[in-house]
Amino acid sequence: MKKGVNVDLWAGLFTLAVTGLFWMQILERDEFSFHSLIYPDRILPILGILGAVLVVKGFVSPTRKVEFCKELNTELVFTAVVSAIWVLAMDYLGFLLTSTVAMFLMLYRFQPKELRNAKSLMQFCLIIFGELAFMWLVFVNFLAVSLPEGQFFRMIGLA
Repeated sequence: MKKGVNVDLWAGLFTLAVTGLFWMQILERDEFSFHSLIYPDRILPILGILGAVLVVKGFVSPTRKVEFCKELNTELVFTAVVSAIWVLAMDYLGFLLTSTVAMFLMLYRFQPKELRNAKSLMQFCLIIFGELAFMWLVFVNFLAVSLPEGQFFRMIGLA
């Protein structure tokens, strides 16, 4: 038997866990419109099936990696931490503010230090504005999904 981490099994279990988490969030909320449920109703079953296929493959014909994580990847850790804070802070600070900060931090972090200047900061702002405008149009106007406004802004009367 080969030694190493069964990456198919772990990837399948992770995919099933994420799918279950999203499915539970959909079941908890009743303010979704019909159109906003179309996307999850199509994607989540597909994710669940793919996760189950990976779990079965992990038992039948596993792919094993001996050196699963050779060294700590700082870019991956940074992205994971910013993404986690973005998700957790969204209910309190709202989609617009948390997304702007998270995108700016990621763009700034991955920009080579020698290229960081006023021009690149303006480009970051344009990229963030364009991406958030696109996401707002697609999710709010096309899919009729209500994005979090943030409890903080409701509390101070701005939402």
